Amino acid sequence: KGATTPQHPAFALCDDLCLLALQLIELLDNRLARLKKQFLEELLHGFPEMKQKKNVLYFDDLLVQAQNALLSGGGEKLAQILRGKYQAVLVDEFQDTDPLQFAILQSIFLSNKTKSDNAVFYIGDPKQAIYSFRGADIFAYLRASKDINRKYSMKENWRSESALVNAINVLFATPSRPFVYEEIEYNRIQAAKGGQVEKLHFEDEENCALQWWFLPGADDNKPLGVTDARDLIIRAVIAEISRLLELSRGKKVCIGDRPLQENDIAVLVRKNAEAITFQKELTKVGIPSVLLSAESVFISEEAEELKRFLLGVIYCENEGYLTAALAASFFGLTAEDLAGCLENDARLANWRTRFQQYHDLWRLHGFLTMFYVFLDEEHVRERIMTFAGGERKLTNYLHLAQELHLAQKQENLNFPEIIRWLDDMRSRADMAADEEQLRLETDKNCVKIVTIHKSKGLEYPVVFCPFGWEKGRKNNDAMPLFFHDEKNNWQLTADLGSTMIAANREQYAREILAENCRLLYVALTRAKNRCYFVWGKIKNTADSAVAYLFHQRSLFSGGNWESLTNEEMLGHLARFTDQAPADIQLKKIGEVPSIQARSKKEEVENLGFREFKGSIDYSWKIASFTYFTSTHKPHQEDEMWENED
Repeated sequence: KGATTPQHPAFALCDDLCLLALQLIELLDNRLARLKKQFLEELLHGFPEMKQKKNVLYFDDLLVQAQNALLSGGGEKLAQILRGKYQAVLVDEFQDTDPLQFAILQSIFLSNKTKSDNAVFYIGDPKQAIYSFRGADIFAYLRASKDINRKYSMKENWRSESALVNAINVLFATPSRPFVYEEIEYNRIQAAKGGQVEKLHFEDEENCALQWWFLPGADDNKPLGVTDARDLIIRAVIAEISRLLELSRGKKVCIGDRPLQENDIAVLVRKNAEAITFQKELTKVGIPSVLLSAESVFISEEAEELKRFLLGVIYCENEGYLTAALAASFFGLTAEDLAGCLENDARLANWRTRFQQYHDLWRLHGFLTMFYVFLDEEHVRERIMTFAGGERKLTNYLHLAQELHLAQKQENLNFPEIIRWLDDMRSRADMAADEEQLRLETDKNCVKIVTIHKSKGLEYPVVFCPFGWEKGRKNNDAMPLFFHDEKNNWQLTADLGSTMIAANREQYAREILAENCRLLYVALTRAKNRCYFVWGKIKNTADSAVAYLFHQRSLFSGGNWESLTNEEMLGHLARFTDQAPADIQLKKIGEVPSIQARSKKEEVENLGFREFKGSIDYSWKIASFTYFTSTHKPHQEDEMWENED
C-alpha cells in the first residue's frame, strides 16, 4: 500500500497468456458441446437401427412402437378397435405419466379425427408427483390437464384425524405457490364426516396432532452444521419414540381402546443410509424396528448381471450374448474395451474360447464348480472389491450362486431351464417384496423405517419426518443440463453449454425445489393421528422446501437467510401455529436426555431339558473340507514326513 506498482513486460505477457487461456477454454468447451450434440444425434438414429438388427426390444420400445402404429396409415383403425374394446378407461397415478404415454392415450381417446364417446378418467394428484428419477414428468401431467375440460376434486380425507387434516391445511394453504408452480394448487380439504378413524389420546397431556420441532442454532445464532443437526435430531426422535412406548406400557397413550404399539410408528427418511442409522440407534435402546426398503437379492443389479453372464456361457457362440456378458462388472471392461473386442476378431475369439471352457466345465462338473473357477481365473473377487459397495456386490453374487447351485441340484435343471428358473425367481421376488412389506406392516410389532418414496400410498398412525429440510438432488455443474423449457411448452431439454446456461440452471433449481415441496407433502400426509416435523437453523438449507414454504417473506424480500436469528425464524413459524393452536404445537429441541435401554416385561417361560443318556460313536462323522483345513496344523505334517524319512 502506498508503493509504486512494479512495471515489467513480463506482467503484460502474463495478462495476455491468461486471456488466451480463457479463449482456449471457451473454444474447447464449444468443441466438446458440438461433439456431445453429434453423439446424441447419432445415438438417436443409430441405436434403433442397431436394436432392429439384433432383434432386441426394450420396454420403452413397446411404447414407441405403439405410438408409431397409431400415427401410421392404419393408426385410426387401431384406435377405433381399442375404443370399441374399452368403453371406459381409468388411468390411475396419472401424475406419474410421461409425454409418450399421454400421446398414446391422446391418439386413442382424444383424437381430433374422431369424436370418442368413451368414458376416460385420468386419476392423479400432482402434489404427489415424486418419481422423476423413474422418468415421470409432472409437466406432461400439467400439459394434459390443460387439454381436459371436466375436472373433479376429492375434498374429503378419510384417512386422518380432523385435527391433523386442519394442520396440513394451515401448512400448505398459507404460503404463496406452495408447490412453486401456480398450476399445482393446494385446495383446503376436510376430514370425512363419516370417517371412522380411531383417535390417539393421552392420559396426562393434550394431543396436538402436528408436533413441530424447532432446532435452534448456536448461541451466537450461527446455523448448525448438517451432520451435527442430523445427529441431534436422530437422538431426539428416538427419545420421543422411547417416551411414547413407555407411556403405552401404562396405557397412558392409546389409539381407540388399545395401547400404542411399536408398529403404529413410522420414521420417514430420504436415504437408505439414514434408515440404517436409525435402525442401529433404535436397536441400542432395545426398540425393535424394521427397514421397509430392503430388496430381495433376486431383484438386485447383481442378479441381472449374473443372468447376462450365464447366457454368455450357455450361448457363447452368440455374439450378442457374449458381449452383453462382457459388459458385466465381473470383467471391468470399459465401453472402449468392448468396442475394441467387437472390432478385433482375434480378441473376440479369445473371449469366446474362454467362455466355451466355462460352458464345458459347467456341463461336466456343475454350475458351482464352474462359477468358482471363473471367479479365480478372471480375478473377479479382487476386481469387485475395488468398487464402491464391493463387499455387498460380492456377497450378492455368492448368495445367488448358492441358490442356483441348489436349484440345479434339486430340480436337475438343464441350461435353458436354469435361466427360466432365475427369471421366475426374479419375478416372484418382485411381487414378494410388496407382499413382504404388507406382512411386515401388519404382523411385526416393530417401528417402521421407510423412505418417503416407498411410503407413498401408505398410512401410519404416528409419523416422524426428521429430514424434511434435506434437498436430495444437487444443483451441480454437471453437463449436459437436463431441464424443462418453459418457453417451449415445458419440453425436456438438454443444454450442452449454451449462452442461456445460467438461466437454465435456475429453472433446473426450481424443478428440484418443486419436487422437494411435493416430497415434503407426501411425507407429512402419511400420518393418521400424529405427525412430528423437524426444522431448524441448519446450514445450507436456504434453498430447501421448508425454507421456501415457511420463510417466504424473508426470502422474497431479499433478506439474508444466514442472518436470521432463532427468534426471527420462530416468529415466521408462529404465523402458521397461531392459525391452529389446538392442532399445531411448536417447541424447541433442547438437551436430549440419555435413553435407558428398554427391558422386556413379558414373562419368560422357565423351560427345562431332558438329560441325554445314550452314547455317540465318534469314530466317524460327516464334515466339510473347511473343517479339516481349519483343524490342520502344518508342523504336524512336517513331522510326519520327517519320521517317514
